[in-house]
Amino acid sequence: MDAPLLTLYRGQKEWAPGMAITAPSLRCDFGAGNPRIRTKVILEFFYGLIAATEAGDSGARAALENELLQMQTKKYTNPFVSCSQAWWVAEGFAKKGDTSGFVLTIDGAYEAGVAISELREKYDLAGDAVDHLKEFGIPERLGPPFFVKRVQEVYPYGKPAKDVFP
Repeated sequence: MDAPLLTLYRGQKEWAPGMAITAPSLRCDFGAGNPRIRTKVILEFFYGLIAATEAGDSGARAALENELLQMQTKKYTNPFVSCSQAWWVAEGFAKKGDTSGFVLTIDGAYEAGVAISELREKYDLAGDAVDHLKEFGIPERLGPPFFVKRVQEVYPYGKPAKDVFP
């Protein structure tokens, strides 16, 4: 039996059919090596911290908490395409700066990503200031098993959203 689909939302300023949607760590290159390799290393380290935290390692728990905070403040350390489980959160990111943007509705498999908000709650990790974001991370890039189901252009000041895809 197939696992049920998870519906996520992502707010962004630009969108075009077929555009690559990638993790910030893949979009940052400071001359410090290949961003793809660095992203894979970050993911391996992150998943290792989760496993060690689940096994009761308090040092790993502290390191995981730090990594999550770093992802919030230093984009180049974030190996995930950031999404939310709440449409209104994505809408807020799309309309940042009182300008129009896009909300992508994404379906995918829960087990193929990381429910960051749930991870924070489960291990009592710092994040009270961001727990309303209902964060979910898609590793590296948007692609199978995740797919864009709908795209809406959203506008500030109460103008209704407009479907632009499909």
